[in-house]
Amino acid sequence: DMRYLGGKGKIGRRLADAILTDMSVKRFGHVLELCAGGGNMTYRLADRAAHVTAVEAHKGLVEMHSKVQSGWVPPTVVTRDEHAAAIDPTDSLHAFIRFACSFSGVWGSGYIENLPAQTKITRERGKSPRVMNVGPQSWAADTSRLLVKARRANVTWVHGDALTCDVPDGVNIVYIDPPYEGTTGYRCVARAAPGAWWRRAVQIAVTGVPVYMSEASGPPDGVKARLVLSHALGQRRMHTGSAERIELLWRVGEQCY
Repeated sequence: DMRYLGGKGKIGRRLADAILTDMSVKRFGHVLELCAGGGNMTYRLADRAAHVTAVEAHKGLVEMHSKVQSGWVPPTVVTRDEHAAAIDPTDSLHAFIRFACSFSGVWGSGYIENLPAQTKITRERGKSPRVMNVGPQSWAADTSRLLVKARRANVTWVHGDALTCDVPDGVNIVYIDPPYEGTTGYRCVARAAPGAWWRRAVQIAVTGVPVYMSEASGPPDGVKARLVLSHALGQRRMHTGSAERIELLWRVGEQCY
């Protein structure tokens, strides 16, 4: 899956299946995905839906996904100079370079060198240590391959502000994966006001469309939401030590129980 800040590469399939189970359906109809980002959740939804409209505020990402969907294959090698020259966030190639080859998948962060070959020693129970060679890894090559593999014909990519965009006719489920409040966001996309995504989710839910949202904390006062899934993702290192990462999926517009 594409290395992407806040991406759902490790848990996307579980989230999509949890929503299906919660709705008591086997497949989705027309899904509106807001804050589609790197697309790790998009193709999981697309595999379970008739159609997905994916909205993303980062224009370069939308251009990248649209071009890949049309047959473009991103580069498999990116040099340090090419990374430094990628400064236009609206360009598809530059978006690929800045996400695929940047530290932690953060647009505009430091260049990640290809990993050199290493020797790894593993110990199997009841046996002597076994030496294994770990070959070099290219983030660009891996991400290019995964983006091409994730092509789905039933996805429409839209550049727009997920906080204000219209809900297309025929949409019967909305999934929102906003930048979590208090975490690092895009330097090239304005940060939403506190509570804005919860208010947006409620705004859609009152129309009768089921709304599911991934958010690391619970809803603010006055917002009804039901916890659908809580899944531990392991430890995350922080400057203050380490903290357990918990993925939370909410059904907005319903009382939590």
